[in-house]
Parts: sequence; structure tokens; C-alpha cells
Amino acid sequence: MGQKYPLAVKSWRTNWVELSTYLKYPEELRRIIYTTNTVENYHMALRKVTKAKAVFPNDQSTYEDTLSGHHGHYKAVEGQDEGLAACHMPA
Repeated sequence: MGQKYPLAVKSWRTNWVELSTYLKYPEELRRIIYTTNTVENYHMALRKVTKAKAVFPNDQSTYEDTLSGHHGHYKAVEGQDEGLAACHMPA
């Protein structure tokens, strides 16, 4: 076991106490926790975009930079997480 993904198996074994605690929750609650983590990661990605600029000259530039960050993050995880689809902003 673990021949194909030895690092993943090692990580699971090393962190089994935390993982098994998470798995004790009902599936519905685990889905909410997972989605919350996805939203937090998404917000962190947007903060990186907006924090890099000290001042936005106007609302439109704020919107464009945030949208650019959104599309960059969305492309990075597209197809990997349904929770992020709920955060999709129109182009």
C-alpha cells in the first residue's frame, strides 16, 4: 500500500489523529467544513491580489484586479472543487 503515492500515505499516517477526528463528523457537516476551507482559500487568493497594490485609483480598477485574481484562482482549481463554483463571479 502506498506505492503509487508514498508521500500522501505518509502524510495520512503522520496526521491520522487529526484526519480521523474530521472523519467522525457526519458527511453533511464534513461537506460544510470542506466548503468553508475552500472559501477561506479563495478569499486568501483575492487578498493577495488586493494587498499587492497599496492604492486603487478608482472602483473600476479595484473590480478589475479582483476579477483578475478570481479568474486566476478559479482556473487553478477548476474541476477540482464544486464549492468554488458557488463563488463564481460574472466576467
